[in-house]
Amino acid sequence: MQLTLWFSMMFAFYMLTILPVSLFADTANSSKTPKDASASENPQLQASAMAAQAWLKFIDQGKYGESWDESATLMKLTIRKEEWVTLMDQTRKPLGSLINRQVLDQRTAENPHGLPKGDYMVMFYKTDFGGKSGAYELVTMFLEDGEWRVMTYQID
Repeated sequence: MQLTLWFSMMFAFYMLTILPVSLFADTANSSKTPKDASASENPQLQASAMAAQAWLKFIDQGKYGESWDESATLMKLTIRKEEWVTLMDQTRKPLGSLINRQVLDQRTAENPHGLPKGDYMVMFYKTDFGGKSGAYELVTMFLEDGEWRVMTYQID
């Protein structure tokens, strides 16, 4: 039983912390990086950015359970809803209300190594909160059943 709990916790740690950073690094060499097109010129970039903003609104409003409900299936398989709410209560809630969020980078990836085949998007933000300015957020999204859904969320 202890081994199962340890494996579950390590898998969740990997999915929520290490994977987003490695996926972001992997997209640096992707031919689909948005160097030549802004989000307003590319429907996929625009759709994913809008989905990320809608999802982040749940987080900003303290609706952590609802954020989990709207997340990708892979996230739901990684962390239980109660654990997610607890994690957000411990990491996001103390930062306070959103003051400003700026997209620093947005990158696409297709069929990245070690993940289910499909389209992925990584959004990197610089965010100011009432309790902390200059924070960084990393949101990894997966195109699931034609909709962009958040797979991981990381904040420093």
